[in-house]
Amino acid sequence: MGVLARATLYIKRNKRRCLLLLLILTIISSVLMICLAVWKSSQDGINELRKTYGSNFNMEINNNFEDSSLWESYTDPITGAEAYNYKGSRLNDDVIEKVMSVQGIKTVCKEVETTLYFGDLDFIPGLHTSQAELKKTDPESFEGEVYNPDVTAKGGRLLGYSRSELSDYFRTNSYELVEGRHLTEQDKDKILISDVLAKKNHLALGDTICGEQNKYLTELGDPSVIIYKKNFEIVGIFHVNVSQVISEYTLEEEIAENYMFAACSTIQELRQKDAQLQGINNGPLYDKASFFVYDPRKMDDIIERVQEIEGVNWDSFKIKPDDTTYQSSLKPLQNMSKISIFMIVFVLVICIILLVLILRMWVGTRRKEMGILLSIGNGRRSIAGQFLIEGLLILAISVVLSSILAAGVSNGIGNSMLSGMNEQGKKEAENLEENYQEPPAAAEDIQEFSKQFQVESEVEAPETVDCQVTIPIILGTSGILALVLAVVTIFSAREILKLKPKEILSLL
Repeated sequence: MGVLARATLYIKRNKRRCLLLLLILTIISSVLMICLAVWKSSQDGINELRKTYGSNFNMEINNNFEDSSLWESYTDPITGAEAYNYKGSRLNDDVIEKVMSVQGIKTVCKEVETTLYFGDLDFIPGLHTSQAELKKTDPESFEGEVYNPDVTAKGGRLLGYSRSELSDYFRTNSYELVEGRHLTEQDKDKILISDVLAKKNHLALGDTICGEQNKYLTELGDPSVIIYKKNFEIVGIFHVNVSQVISEYTLEEEIAENYMFAACSTIQELRQKDAQLQGINNGPLYDKASFFVYDPRKMDDIIERVQEIEGVNWDSFKIKPDDTTYQSSLKPLQNMSKISIFMIVFVLVICIILLVLILRMWVGTRRKEMGILLSIGNGRRSIAGQFLIEGLLILAISVVLSSILAAGVSNGIGNSMLSGMNEQGKKEAENLEENYQEPPAAAEDIQEFSKQFQVESEVEAPETVDCQVTIPIILGTSGILALVLAVVTIFSAREILKLKPKEILSLL
């Protein structure tokens, strides 16, 4: 009788024992398929986010203040605080043009910002406004102070972009243009403001707002001394879609609805005026440049070729793929991936333990059968092969049953997991809003403290995943369990099969 025939006959004669193994393998393979489906769907979601939002890399000056070749420290003559002066290469049009010459880069968005005084504009009130009110009721407490809340409460933060639709805020839909148009590289003296700010000040498209630079903003001097003025035409109005942590310590310039986006060329012009006042003439400079590529999969290769460009001091710059906008949205998917990997490992460990226990006990009860088969001339490989075929036949049936079961529930389980991860993220965000930090006593910690109030441009976490049991998952599960089954079966039978027939029968 052949090996296959003996294996089939054994399964028919030992239905209860085989049904127990079938049940165990069905449960294990079902859970394994579901875990693999969840893992694959989370990886697909991560890759899709990276493909959609990870299509650019950022370039900015190296802000490592400890690098003495790039930064030198000095004491600010006005505030007396420690400050740093940058000595490295600047991010200018020449450097940007060299980077743009690399094949695979589609376009660039240049960024630069400044602050102007908008005396006729009423911002959403924050810390400076409350301090200005306090100054009116208790002016003596501000005597001798350099700080002037009346001016800072009217200080408008201008974010300059060569193409505002490519800014992180608009690409992630944190801000949404509801009226007018976006800023382009050809624009000059144009601005975008929020719908809340427009309503508060009775402004509409085509209206003009005036910003000015004064002695207080440049050197904490007399705010009545105007250095220059600039009129901006409103060409677009946006709505803020994200929530923000706001408290009594939030500065006006950090409130989302107070943000203003201006033409990059205009901000460059104003920055050059400020530099000339200090006796500096270094041409147009940018705070950051975002380069967008055609194929995100080639990002690492493109960055490598960029850093090989000659004539650029790369020690002066930081260059890296931009994942900040979608990093938070990755967390639910990453957590799903980690949990599924843990479950895969856990299931395999349980599988190995159960199979070792069951098959060792199973093989131990078949010593007489093995002794007889050896004594009538069957080889050890033939007997081990019979045991293996028995297990594989049962496994094949369990895989079919598991495929049907896992296919019916995997999508529901995957989306339930994602929903739970998203809820956890929302609770963490709510806790952050309710339990913001108290202001630090040390001046050097102020910058870190203020970060909690800044609006972050983030991509919304995906709400659903396509968690399907595919043919590769079924084949992968079958292969993994078949390998485990084969190893456990062979090792379980090996201890007995290495004995001679008489020795085996003598153990009975």
